[in-house]
Amino acid sequence: DEGQMFTWVEARENCMVQHPDADLLSIESQEERDFIRDMTGSFSLRRKRPVGWWTGLTDLPSGTWRWNNIPNPADLNLVDWNQEPNSYGSEEYCAAIHYDSTFHDHGCEYRIGSICQKKDNANGVTTVAGSIFTIATTILTINIF
Repeated sequence: DEGQMFTWVEARENCMVQHPDADLLSIESQEERDFIRDMTGSFSLRRKRPVGWWTGLTDLPSGTWRWNNIPNPADLNLVDWNQEPNSYGSEEYCAAIHYDSTFHDHGCEYRIGSICQKKDNANGVTTVAGSIFTIATTILTINIF
């Protein structure tokens, strides 16, 4: 349902309800980063969400930023922080992507939208909101909530 608001944990659970292999957005290549930047920019014209969408980027429990489905530290060169992360009040451990495609850390209990993805390494097609895009050899199915 478009326009739903979730905490970070609820957003992750919602992705898994959509598909057992789905999770919150992770960005693992320059190509994916550019694609997500273009996608969030186009959605900003049509939707007036106050912040943006949860991603799978978190620094819980270790204090090191990681994508929730990847054990190694995130490549932060692929993350466009906007004077962030600042861990305001030492309580911001989850990252959201904003309409301007920059990342911000927020308290994980904050309620915003989410971006879910399901990757499949079969034929290089990416589906986003009914449109098909090509990203290398990875299928990314993206759902925006």
